[in-house]
Amino acid sequence: MIRSISKQTAVMMGKQLEADDDRTDILAYGLEIIIGGTVKFLLVIFLAYILDIFQTVLISVLSFVAFRHFGGGVHLSTYPRCLSIGLLLFLGLGKLAESNMSANIITLLMGLTLILGAYVIIRWVPAGTHNKNVSDQALRLGQKKKMTIVLIGWTIITSILIQHQLRYSLALILGAVSSFFFITPWGYRVLHTLDHIFNTVKEGRKKDD
Repeated sequence: MIRSISKQTAVMMGKQLEADDDRTDILAYGLEIIIGGTVKFLLVIFLAYILDIFQTVLISVLSFVAFRHFGGGVHLSTYPRCLSIGLLLFLGLGKLAESNMSANIITLLMGLTLILGAYVIIRWVPAGTHNKNVSDQALRLGQKKKMTIVLIGWTIITSILIQHQLRYSLALILGAVSSFFFITPWGYRVLHTLDHIFNTVKEGRKKDD
């Protein structure tokens, strides 16, 4: 549905802009990302509010997206799959962030996350997808620098929150760890396995019909 709406909107805009088919396809792809991302975000926030974990879910999402934007990473092959797994992930992170942990444990987790983030930046950022891979070394270095700045800012904010709101700092940590994971080869394997499972179930349903 979102893909269809994006395509139709892009075609109309393409006619107004006198764009060729390639530019129209790029526009449609961009609209699909924007519309799909907005729908997913609003749905996550709505469900988080219903489940009374609004604040921790919102912080986890913002932490995840901040690193995801510059670091890249793996995606599921279809929007419905991305939506369903995303909902489970962020609601789960928000709920987990409500756990009662001491400041010492959260400080340790922050340190480990900082080390993981630094390694991921050096080793894999920016991580590509089947649609887009960044091979230009100057662009890769630029993304690494931007991700490093985000990591520094994340460390400062998390450190401050540990002194005042432990669950908020834990939400920042969980969002960051999740984002880093999907940049690593292990994250790619997990989502590719999920895609394979979804495809197997889909093929099984087709045979039953």
